[in-house]
Amino acid sequence: MGRKKLTKVDKVRNYIAKHPSDKPAAIAAGTGVAVEYVYSIIAMEKKRDTQIAKRRGRPPKVSGNTAFAIASGRNTAISPKLITGISGKQYEAMDFSAPPSPSLFERITKRIKSLFVGAPR
Repeated sequence: MGRKKLTKVDKVRNYIAKHPSDKPAAIAAGTGVAVEYVYSIIAMEKKRDTQIAKRRGRPPKVSGNTAFAIASGRNTAISPKLITGISGKQYEAMDFSAPPSPSLFERITKRIKSLFVGAPR
């Protein structure tokens, strides 16, 4: 029995799994593949992840860190508060959820304080 020869795509995927923070030029140098081909593999992986997410009924990833997504195989963002744009710049996500409702004690004390605000001393 012989060993199956790795394709270029497999080499790039394995390299990205071991070195997720490397740039495409470093990936190309490490695997012996053209830089343009590395870019096309990354784009192909991103497209495949989006199609899988749509089939499963989930929205596609927000994170732009494709190397992390390829290496991990998960469909989650790196940080829930940070969104990475196409240029690599990170933006903080705004929270539009409703504030927590005050406890019963806080509501009663607020009501009592409002009754005595205008009272003479």
